[in-house]
Amino acid sequence: MKTMKTKQTASTLAAFFALAAGAILPASAANLVLNGNFSNGFNNFTSDYTQVTGAPPNMETAPAGSYTVFNNSTRPAWQQFPAGNPYNLTNQNMMIVNGSTSATAIVWRTNAAITVPINTALHFQGIVTNLFQPNLPATNGAILNYQYSYNNSAWTSLATIDLAQNVSGTWAATFPPTFNTGSETSVWLRIRNAQTAASGNDFAIGLISLSTAPIPEVGTVALFGVAGAVCLLGRRRNSRQA
Repeated sequence: MKTMKTKQTASTLAAFFALAAGAILPASAANLVLNGNFSNGFNNFTSDYTQVTGAPPNMETAPAGSYTVFNNSTRPAWQQFPAGNPYNLTNQNMMIVNGSTSATAIVWRTNAAITVPINTALHFQGIVTNLFQPNLPATNGAILNYQYSYNNSAWTSLATIDLAQNVSGTWAATFPPTFNTGSETSVWLRIRNAQTAASGNDFAIGLISLSTAPIPEVGTVALFGVAGAVCLLGRRRNSRQA
């Protein structure tokens, strides 16, 4: 009987870990955002921020309100990523952002409408991390506002995500509320940074997604989807902005 119980326990654990492994896959649903993991460089999105190019791009001298796409931050004072972006296995690129002091500047937006299914609940999600001093929570961390529009004119704010407690180099899966497409067949997306303090509001984006199911962090089971969401969604608001 003891042997049978041990075997049953082993089978149960094996089943549990199989389910857990499935839960932490970085792609649980098709991502409707083209180049959402930045493997295709500067393509398929636009930004009000100044683009920094080069190989490697020089973010050390880049002013506030600038960005690049690369596999590391290239700024000694910031968190480094020796392994690059875990959500991009092609070239490990990510969006590296030197935060602006303007709350109205658009960090990232789709450069064309995204075709979406009607009457469907969609998750507009980002997986991000601070670029403060290595392995420390950021002072004046980025405050990211996720917005969508059906006509590229009137914008709806889904949530404002405060990264003040995020430790630099720790990827945080942020989960704004879902929105339902209703009769709409296309949508535009954008992200703003409401943190205007010049020091500490720098960050990296590893993945932007729009899908029918949320995408969890690599190696965790929705860490910020449970406890972290309580903190990160503290500033959540639903309002329409022109």
